[in-house]
Amino acid sequence: STATALVAAAAGAPVASERWIVAQQAISRLIATRAALTTALADIDRLYIDRSVEERIDGLPDIYALRGELADMASAQAAIIEGLSLALPE
Repeated sequence: STATALVAAAAGAPVASERWIVAQQAISRLIATRAALTTALADIDRLYIDRSVEERIDGLPDIYALRGELADMASAQAAIIEGLSLALPE
């Protein structure tokens, strides 16, 4: 990905150098882009809880399965962002 290439290009660059700043901005864009997924995950959690409290079981298995998929995606994205952040010198 572009962020990966930018972080690799910043390896060994001083903190606050142009390459470091560009790589940090790329990581920040990934974090911002991820917001839609975390919002969807929160919405699915709320739907699941509301249905459970109301004892409306229709659709619960599907909601739970979707929640699992979204959680897996969020975890994978978090791991990538963390890896890139750790690769960037501090």
